[in-house]
Amino acid sequence: MSLESIDMNLLVALDALLSKGSVTGAAVQMNLSVPAMSRTLSRIRLALQDPILVRAGRGLVMTPRAKALRDRVHEVVEPHVQSCSRNRHWILPCWNAHFQSGSAMHFP
Repeated sequence: MSLESIDMNLLVALDALLSKGSVTGAAVQMNLSVPAMSRTLSRIRLALQDPILVRAGRGLVMTPRAKALRDRVHEVVEPHVQSCSRNRHWILPCWNAHFQSGSAMHFP
């Protein structure tokens, strides 16, 4: 699946999920409720056709595909997050402008 075909909001959420390794941690990072982040994880799973995080005991672990994507997703998302966060009053068009200029990376 190409990077351009995934909503930037999902990529930001995926980056948070992969960096925190939990729905709760990612929700806190993104200032969302846990149910909202859980629904977002469901959307990511559908888009990538992979469970991304799976239950193991009392926690979650990344699938092999999630591990393979982690660094690449962060490399794509982080510059855009930093650019938009410099402007304290950023709005959605900031995401659109940056996403348009994104790379043509492809996910495995």
